[in-house]
Amino acid sequence: MTLYILVYFSALVVSFCYAKAKDGYACILFKILLFLLLFCPLAFRYDIGTDYSSYANILKTALQHDYMPGFEIGWYPIIYLIRLLHLDIHFFFVIPAFLSVLVILYVIPRKYVWICIPVYLCFSWINSFNIVRQAFASIIFLLSINAYLLGNKKIMVFWGIVSFLFHTSLILLCIILFVMPFVKKHIPKTYTSAIAFIIFISILAIGNVGTRFFNIVVSYTPYSGYLNSIFAQKAKLGSGVGVLLKECILLLFILANKNRKKGADRRNYALNWIFPMTMGAAIILASQVRILGRIANLFDSIYIFLVFTLAQSSSKYRKIFIIFIFLASSLLFFKTLVDNPSSLKSGLGITPYQSIFSR
Repeated sequence: MTLYILVYFSALVVSFCYAKAKDGYACILFKILLFLLLFCPLAFRYDIGTDYSSYANILKTALQHDYMPGFEIGWYPIIYLIRLLHLDIHFFFVIPAFLSVLVILYVIPRKYVWICIPVYLCFSWINSFNIVRQAFASIIFLLSINAYLLGNKKIMVFWGIVSFLFHTSLILLCIILFVMPFVKKHIPKTYTSAIAFIIFISILAIGNVGTRFFNIVVSYTPYSGYLNSIFAQKAKLGSGVGVLLKECILLLFILANKNRKKGADRRNYALNWIFPMTMGAAIILASQVRILGRIANLFDSIYIFLVFTLAQSSSKYRKIFIIFIFLASSLLFFKTLVDNPSSLKSGLGITPYQSIFSR
């Protein structure tokens, strides 16, 4: 756990220095240092995450018998490269880690990197120790959102398709993003949206919709294999503090959102309404059925864009909201570390950290 905590606070300091650096050489130095802080723990971890051994066994068998595993087609070039260069199967984890951090530092404006990095560490980074394929696809999807905000529809579609090729579940985010241009003119005003969010989430929670959704809808999806498994059981909610904090964060994104009228501002407004609504629903569903947590995890990377659009908001409460989100994200990060030891053989299984060099 110590390494995760050191990375968290070191990344906060370095990202702040990188955002505020005036000298060009200092800027490059801090950016490289930040990249290494985020990349190295992901790349050099060993047998961390409950999915690690499954991936390793599947890849080992596939490489020994010269066939491609049953992963999405987007992974084939990476696996082919590992086979061609006779690399260790651990490069299956190294390559996505390298590309993921590159994308993160590309899409986050330097001005806001110190605000976004804590949220990235709390949601996307820490979860990518376990759900490697889905987490990587979610990061690639950020390039599609970035293109959407810039008004480049062709690039938006391209990266949306690429993300889908790395994990088929990304079709959900692609649908949400692709229909956004058609619904952005009909989004209610800020306080109406906030009230609608609270009512919507309350109905989902009280009505135990997650269980019904799983039993009826999931049977027609690739997750149907989980219907009679341990993953179909009710999620261990505990005190529910984590769920409440996540919903509060999403509510703040909506409250800070201003009804914008043209171009990029209008696109930001649509993004900051549709995604918090769907993310809030996914979190409630995940709190009711374990496997639906994978749907909530699809949105892990989206928090990054929501944070720096919040930083650009004209809301007079913007700074208060940012402080709250920083504190809540920090609490969620440390809670994740405490709740997910590898000894449980379930959850993320990320503590204690161990590296490939101890193999």
